[in-house]
Amino acid sequence: MKIIIGCQTEGAGHCSQAIAVKEFLDRRDADYEIPVAFAAKKDKGIFPDFARVFKVDKYEGFDFVFEQGSLSVTKTFFKNTFKLHKIVKSFIHICKIIKKEKPDVIFNFYDPLVGLSSLFFKDVKYIHFGHQYAMENDPDYPDVFGFLLQKLTLKILNKISAPKGNIVALSFSPAEDKGRVFFCPPILRDDIYKKEPSNDKSILVYLMNDFQLNYLIKEAKKHPKLQFNCFIKRPENHKVDLKNVKLYPVGKDFKKFLITCDTVICTGGFETSSEAMYLGKRLLMVPVYNHYEQHANCLDAQFRCGASYHSHIKLNKTSLPEADKNWFDKADEVLVKAILHEDK
Repeated sequence: MKIIIGCQTEGAGHCSQAIAVKEFLDRRDADYEIPVAFAAKKDKGIFPDFARVFKVDKYEGFDFVFEQGSLSVTKTFFKNTFKLHKIVKSFIHICKIIKKEKPDVIFNFYDPLVGLSSLFFKDVKYIHFGHQYAMENDPDYPDVFGFLLQKLTLKILNKISAPKGNIVALSFSPAEDKGRVFFCPPILRDDIYKKEPSNDKSILVYLMNDFQLNYLIKEAKKHPKLQFNCFIKRPENHKVDLKNVKLYPVGKDFKKFLITCDTVICTGGFETSSEAMYLGKRLLMVPVYNHYEQHANCLDAQFRCGASYHSHIKLNKTSLPEADKNWFDKADEVLVKAILHEDK
């Protein structure tokens, strides 16, 4: 089976899911090859583990623009409009590679250009992964007030990224499959499932946006005896004089600190919060300001698992979520149906 990967690279979550699916295939002793993985270029670079595992073909894709820790909808729109000609060239490039490689299946982790290519390759099977699909297909998904333009954009992205093929909708709790949509637990990497979590009283912090670092420093000053291990995109751009705060690049030793820490503080993404819940860590989610998807993730995590979220980093706002471990352990069962088309 020849597989091509497409991956949205704004955060590390989709990249981590792609690696986890590869590990799933390895556990099933599947006969497969992955000649190439498409990933949009980012100024901050590609998630290191993704670049290590796959042969990555980087292209000019869509970008989000953040200012002072907030998503700028206007600047995001204009930036992508001005580079539209580059995006069109990238789409043509992606289609040429698909035509050349003749894959049996394409695994798409919420990449809009790879998703759109499904309209032109009728004989290739497409399987699309993303928690964003659960937001639209689960009738019990909690509603977030406001964000009308971003909600519309998400609906459009859901359609563009998965116009044809099976959809694996990642969710904190089960929901009823419908049509081509398979609801699936978070797809976690092997080291999360296999390692027995310990507790060294440290605090792991993952910041998608560096702006929150100032709030972390203020909080760390209040707790000089606690160790804060913070993962950000460009730690070399920051200097922190506090002994109890250490900065690391995303990817390096992240899982090691995650498994051994007491508490996780992260932005409102799906992946890190899921890993923290599975490992039984105290958790605080801090959504990027004016970012609908992150606010929705936080509200959903609170609604389904009792997770806490707050606008700023505050240790006294953490809680111990109660994730449905029986559901979280069924990821392989769903993937067998959605990918290998086997009943289990």
